[in-house]
Amino acid sequence: MEPRPPLALEQEHDKGRRARLVLKGAGLLALAPLLLGVSPLLADPAPFLAVAAGWLWFMLPGLVLSWILVKQLSWPERLAFAFVLAIGISTPYMLVAILLRLSLDVLVAVSVVVYLLSVLAFLVLEYRTEARGRTGRRDKAPHEMRAHFGYGPAVYLLLIAFLVGFMALVAGRWIPAGDDLAGLPHFSEALRRNQILGTEPFHGSGTAVTPRNELIVTGYQYVLVAKVSGVSAVELVMNTRPVLVVLAIFSLFTLLHQFLKNRHQALFMLSLWIVYLLATTGVDGTGSDLITRVLQDKFVGWYIVVPILLVAMLWFLRNPKPRTLLVFGLVTFGAAILHPVTLMQFLLMAGSWGLLYLVFEHSREAVIKLALVAAVLAVCLAIPVIQYIRFMGVMPLQIAGLGDAVELGRTTMAVNRYRLWLLEGGRFILHPSIILQPVILAGYLLLPVLFFRLRQSDAARLIVGTMVLLPLVLYVAPLAALAAIFVTPYLLWRLAWPLPMLAVLTIGWVA
Repeated sequence: MEPRPPLALEQEHDKGRRARLVLKGAGLLALAPLLLGVSPLLADPAPFLAVAAGWLWFMLPGLVLSWILVKQLSWPERLAFAFVLAIGISTPYMLVAILLRLSLDVLVAVSVVVYLLSVLAFLVLEYRTEARGRTGRRDKAPHEMRAHFGYGPAVYLLLIAFLVGFMALVAGRWIPAGDDLAGLPHFSEALRRNQILGTEPFHGSGTAVTPRNELIVTGYQYVLVAKVSGVSAVELVMNTRPVLVVLAIFSLFTLLHQFLKNRHQALFMLSLWIVYLLATTGVDGTGSDLITRVLQDKFVGWYIVVPILLVAMLWFLRNPKPRTLLVFGLVTFGAAILHPVTLMQFLLMAGSWGLLYLVFEHSREAVIKLALVAAVLAVCLAIPVIQYIRFMGVMPLQIAGLGDAVELGRTTMAVNRYRLWLLEGGRFILHPSIILQPVILAGYLLLPVLFFRLRQSDAARLIVGTMVLLPLVLYVAPLAALAAIFVTPYLLWRLAWPLPMLAVLTIGWVA
């Protein structure tokens, strides 16, 4: 039997590649009618499955594009990354939908178009990638992206699965309170009227109470998921929290794995963090915030979005290409309007890490990379600036003469709850009790050990830089006043949220 000529073999390979590409495209396109059709049918018999399917629909554009932007990730990392990427992808059309007060049916149709465009982009770039592979020009993924999620230490995986499952179960049964309860009328009214409102329905003024509340993208992302799932506002809240608890753990694992480049070490530290969460489930504890309040935008920002933002920045610094810069830009754009505290947390952590990066990687290339990061951040800040400029007039609370009273009441509450410490002359700092906690003090006691890793470890730079910078910002009165301009004085304590986690990671690293 004569061997086939190389041209015939190459043609057969091309046909096989095209066939596989067609099958991938058909499978991805079939997901749209499948999820949109099945989700409402599950609303009555299995509301959790309906909500999970709704969130899968929301994440699909990010999941599809993640295969273009970052080829090799484990599934926990890919799901966390896809969720944050989906926030960035949906933010532009959600802003337009809010300003135009679109109906929810049109909003769902827009989400379908966005998904179809993401599938088209995936197929085109996948075909081009395979073509480069045939000619020997395939782009190599950075080393840190190559690891697949194996079984790892069985004891860690079993412990994490059990504890996270327990937390998700508790989160799904916890009665809504606080901001979650306040958001229910907002969700219910939008679902009842089948339209984006852009205002708070229970104030009766017809305008947003604060500059953030009209362009509250996160709220309408939840409404979109409820619309696709066919569930009520209460069912959305109760069944979304378990999903977000799991994504929060995946997000932190992504941060640890990508920064440490050691899966076993990442799982060990993640296990310690989960144990700490379960040990702090009291009122206002870190674990309580995750389990009972993760639905709120500020907690989604801290527990899920900020770790992925840091990872996206790390990818660009390690592999400065247009693709990794695009990844960073997309996730940052979504985070910029998510919540002011989220953006400030990221700016403080990324800024301190960037300074240490520049110290140890002092070169022209390092300066250029950090300048590009700063340029992306500047562009992404345009929307929050426009958001506040739109509301330069007098707000309803001020019309009623309650602005100063509300501000005083919230500040007094922050003082009484040991979150803010007032000084003479109208100055203030973070209350010392927040940093004088055993875990945080132990983290600072062991922090010098990480100084010896600063030259070669981005993880050490992130931990050391943040734990040194945050006390300076929060306990030096002029700097605290500057930070409070962006987050208000009575919310200054939220900027200290990274300290317990970084302290636990320091203890875990030394252990």
